[in-house]
Amino acid sequence: MSRTPHLTAALISIFTLLAAVIGFNYYAQALERRDVNALIPLNLAQMENGVALQRAALQKPDILMVYGSSELTLVSTPYQANQFFSKYPTGFTVVDVASLGVLSVTLAQEFAALGPDLRGKKIVLSIMPGSFFLNKKYFIENNPEHDFAMNFSRLRTYEALFSPYLSFGIKNEISQSLSDFRSTIRSDPFLTFAIDQTSSTSINHHIMYYLIWPLGELQTEILRLQDHFEVILYIWTHAIDPNVQKVPQSIDWNATHQNALAEQIKNTSTNPYGVENFMWWYFDRISLPEPTGSNDDLYKRTLLNSQEWTDFKILLIVLQQLGAKPLILSRPLNVPLWEVMGVTENTQDIFYDKLHSVADPFKMPLVDFRQYDHDKYFSIDQGSHTSRDGWVYMDQILDAYYHGQLQP
Repeated sequence: MSRTPHLTAALISIFTLLAAVIGFNYYAQALERRDVNALIPLNLAQMENGVALQRAALQKPDILMVYGSSELTLVSTPYQANQFFSKYPTGFTVVDVASLGVLSVTLAQEFAALGPDLRGKKIVLSIMPGSFFLNKKYFIENNPEHDFAMNFSRLRTYEALFSPYLSFGIKNEISQSLSDFRSTIRSDPFLTFAIDQTSSTSINHHIMYYLIWPLGELQTEILRLQDHFEVILYIWTHAIDPNVQKVPQSIDWNATHQNALAEQIKNTSTNPYGVENFMWWYFDRISLPEPTGSNDDLYKRTLLNSQEWTDFKILLIVLQQLGAKPLILSRPLNVPLWEVMGVTENTQDIFYDKLHSVADPFKMPLVDFRQYDHDKYFSIDQGSHTSRDGWVYMDQILDAYYHGQLQP
């Protein structure tokens, strides 16, 4: 070793760096687990953008993670699960990991990033019918590229592509879906190259993927450290009291429903269809009612050709391979509203048939609330975004699921 002083110094530097990284990881994880309950009410962006806080939350038995999109965020109300359970009334609280325009392929990457932390854990996957309709006649915002870019995370994409816990086959399917969003991903040339190798099943691409795997894992670790640092920096610069207030109480569900329904009726006073007042401007632009069945063909074509079904199946495979215990929580169609929009009830039912044909083979509990699809106050629009009263139904299911009382 005396003849190679530079090699000795390099080895010492490398081991020192590795020790520092490992030590920081342990320190960060301990701090995150200690403070995560106190950080939840702050709605930190890092809960949605990163992975570290989600992993910490999954380790806590009094936290239920709910993943979804705008159906969880569009209407801010005390009946919304993260607010309704904020004081741990029945022993747990809820974290909504959601933002506008979250696609199934984005959620698939998010779950892939959590890896073994999901094994055996109860989580909730929230979906709504509107996610599977991509047609401007039904929805104003029809831009998957924009939605993907808005929720894109390099960390989650790297975690998904280089995860040792997922089969190459499912990585191949994820990459094929990601190939539709190259304008967002091309800012990272290495990531683009990795997607190209993973999206092909040829032996040459397969070999190349494993050759670049160490570099991919190195980049993933760097992004993980950045994620931890963002959380730790917030904890260091704010006075965080890990002791959260918990107020146990029994819930009168009937009274809660009555109060929520009264508020919902008040907030839909501008129209007879149960549409939220702030959203009625869109329907006020079109002539209602439209002729019976006039949009049946468009409904079928739009629904059955949606890429979301393919990506939804990918998402479920990821959850299955990681050993998670998800509850799939869908929403009912707003039958009266769709009927005046020219779609008959029999045609609307195609959504439920398709949903169950994709989800049922995975043997995961699924609640579709179909029995409420004639209740115009369950949702606030044709996409089935959750209303105040709808949230109370959701809260009951979440409470039953957490306590192991949900009947399949």
